[in-house]
Amino acid sequence: VELSATLNGQAVTGIGEAVPAAFYGETPDTVVAFYEQLLADKALVAINPLNRQRLTDVLDTYPGHYAAKAG
Repeated sequence: VELSATLNGQAVTGIGEAVPAAFYGETPDTVVAFYEQLLADKALVAINPLNRQRLTDVLDTYPGHYAAKAG
């Protein structure tokens, strides 16, 4: 999955490898929708990507979306 967004006037592109599981009702579309929701909520703004605990804490506020969180 490749997503692009503009944050603080700067274009940012991210690439991830999510493997949606039908068992959990996940599809490539639900993965993209989850990432778009994170962007809309500005949930990851100002989080150091190397601070895995903080990142996990934020992602845990969104139930489900296992493939998207792992990818």
